Amino acid sequence: MVDRMTFRKTIQYLHLVAGLIAAALLLVSSTTGCLLAFEKELHVAFNRKLMHVPTQGERLPLGDLLGRLEQADPQRQVTAITLPVADNEAALVSLRPRTEGKSMGVYVNPYTAEVMGAQNSRNQFVENLRKFHRTLFLGDTGRVITALGAGSLIVLSLTGVVLWTRQKLFKLSGSTSGRRRNFEIHNALGVYVSVSLLIFAITGLGVFWERDATRVVNRWLGRPEPVMAQPVPPAPGAAPLTVGEIEKIASREQPGAKIMAIEGIGGLKNPVRVRVSYVEDHSPARRTMLALDPTTGKVLLSEGPNFKLWNQQMHTGEILGWPTRIISLLAALSLPVLAISGPLIWWGRTRKTVARSDAS
Repeated sequence: MVDRMTFRKTIQYLHLVAGLIAAALLLVSSTTGCLLAFEKELHVAFNRKLMHVPTQGERLPLGDLLGRLEQADPQRQVTAITLPVADNEAALVSLRPRTEGKSMGVYVNPYTAEVMGAQNSRNQFVENLRKFHRTLFLGDTGRVITALGAGSLIVLSLTGVVLWTRQKLFKLSGSTSGRRRNFEIHNALGVYVSVSLLIFAITGLGVFWERDATRVVNRWLGRPEPVMAQPVPPAPGAAPLTVGEIEKIASREQPGAKIMAIEGIGGLKNPVRVRVSYVEDHSPARRTMLALDPTTGKVLLSEGPNFKLWNQQMHTGEILGWPTRIISLLAALSLPVLAISGPLIWWGRTRKTVARSDAS
């Protein structure tokens, strides 16, 4: 049987190795994660001219809004719209040429139908920040590196709690020794944020293995994989669903829900996708997606909250709105402190050991 001292040394060694390997990566991940906790606010701030609109009473009905856009540009037709959550934000609309050409996205004032500007002219700081957070700009190799960092964080969180049980430090003792103060900060702060860091790490791995994790969770919950029925071939002369008809079907299928996005407007072959949310929902993870036959309006799929959205919202802290976002921010802010104070503890002990060796 392994004695307690050997077990503790093993845990301490695992904690040390994981910390030294992942320290630099955790510094990067925590810094970018702190910023991404306010991803939406940053996106609006960097694109204020495109996305900010003055509140002007009631928004235009959806049919009127899209109708005005097509009247203003008869050569294009609306194919998709994403409605803003906040009253002072623009809607994002996709327009496709009626003949040949590529679709374009534009930001639109939902009160007046005024086009604020093209989507491709937006500042992409937030998109690049998210890409750096996930891949370090190294593609699949970067994704593997960040996944290894998440795995190291799991080891650090669990072994850190085990090591903490020896002295059970909840606060600083007031010691004037810099080395002792650093040790106490690392221990006390680490145990307070250990659960949040563990959630960061597990959900981070969930992002990396998204498809496999989704299958495992669905199987564990006894939930069948969602399968979309195929639309029937349109009858000769069949017309695509109007926005008004799409709204009626969504209202019938999800009473009291609010439409957040529609994709596939005006098409005859591909399903129309409608995302809806309820007033009491504070997170996109709770949204429902409806897939409709583009001509008959038959519901091909009704998919509620899924693992992918829940996992992403838990990772960012948006799962319960502002309270969990603040908790996530504080936990992310603690990571640089832990990533620096941990190696300092190791460096101090190494120097002390060397000094003793030299003295002997």
